[in-house]
Amino acid sequence: MKSNRDVAQALKRKAEHDERAATLIHEAGGPFDAACFHYQQAAEKYLKAVLAAHDRPFPRSHDIAELVELTEGLAPALSELPEDVFLLTGHAVAGRYGEIAEPGIEDAQFAQQCLEYIKQAIEAELQSVEGES
Repeated sequence: MKSNRDVAQALKRKAEHDERAATLIHEAGGPFDAACFHYQQAAEKYLKAVLAAHDRPFPRSHDIAELVELTEGLAPALSELPEDVFLLTGHAVAGRYGEIAEPGIEDAQFAQQCLEYIKQAIEAELQSVEGES
């Protein structure tokens, strides 16, 4: 059975893959719904990596606000995230099934910025996950 540290490292790697895929799609000019989806997935997996690294369970949830709430006390900077960051959640499911308007380049740029806010807030935690690989 994998340790929580192994799970955290695997989630971080998967988050990096999602981020790379999103960036490639974004820079190629779309499709922007796919870029937004992968930015959201990266944010979700980075947050779950932090939880796993601290031996905290995480739900099978795409809800960024819920995941941030679960990290309370682990990365204080997360409490300072702009409220708009939580809109990223909409790209997990609703955006994939046409429940929200077709994303454009501005949406991809916004999703990328949301991911950056989250990554900056948990930067030290992500380094600790990486440091013990």
